[in-house]
Amino acid sequence: MAEELSLDSIKEMKKADFIKAFKNKAAWKKAKAVIFLVDYKLEGKKAVIAIPFKKENEMKLEMKRLKKEKLHLLKKSGGGTIVIDKNAEGEREATIELIMGGLKPELLQLKASPLFDKIKVKLSATQTGEALEDAAAAENEVDTTENLPEDNLDDVDADEGEEDNEEETASETETASELNPKKEAQKEDLEAKLALMKENVDKMEKAVGTTPKEKLEPNVQKYEAALAQLTKAAQADGVIDKKEQASIDELKAALENLKKSMDENSAAPQGKKLTEEQKVKIKENMEKINAKLAAIAKNLGIR
Repeated sequence: MAEELSLDSIKEMKKADFIKAFKNKAAWKKAKAVIFLVDYKLEGKKAVIAIPFKKENEMKLEMKRLKKEKLHLLKKSGGGTIVIDKNAEGEREATIELIMGGLKPELLQLKASPLFDKIKVKLSATQTGEALEDAAAAENEVDTTENLPEDNLDDVDADEGEEDNEEETASETETASELNPKKEAQKEDLEAKLALMKENVDKMEKAVGTTPKEKLEPNVQKYEAALAQLTKAAQADGVIDKKEQASIDELKAALENLKKSMDENSAAPQGKKLTEEQKVKIKENMEKINAKLAAIAKNLGIR
């Protein structure tokens, strides 16, 4: 059985042992998080190390230890979440979101792709704001591995040390089936948010003639920011299905129509004044719309 990968176990590993442990399909099947170490010294050469974790919190604790104990250059270390699923072309793809460390996603994809090719998985990486702060803090670190030769581990046989797994296709199917319930739940949540936003934009469209443009504009800006976030979320799995795209296009068109109506109404002469009852009703409707928008914005991290 392959040795389990960890920040401690890799210190004394030979590259053949690392590859054997890396190619343990069961470890990646259960992985929810991962730590990458780029240009890690392995048998006197620079190599890429990837360590899977079953829980995101475990990865975060190890990244904090790595940073505190200076186990590797922070600018060449990255910890994040991982989702392995099939992309639109039917290939297995690992979607990485770096949330800690200074490793840039571009460098990660460049350096780590050959390693993941060994398990027939493509890499796609993004980075959060917290990781960007780590990257800025680590910019001036001195790289002691700079003069070491690169090692892409190609001299390790493709089948050497691979964990026994007779039914690779079945394993991939099982992985997909485990991810699908979560994926479907995410899609349903996204579609519900888009539908609610479209409903509220339609209500604001009706309120254009009775509500000043300056009161509607902040909401429009938040809805546009939320739409951008939701579009990005829909793209996270590599493809936006027809239903998602239709909802996104519908909301985008509704927002454009709303802005057009606001501009036209602002330029037009004002009509008769509203009664107090009408003002109260409009205020109540806008409060409901604002409350729903605030809940969606909070969920998406939009202020």
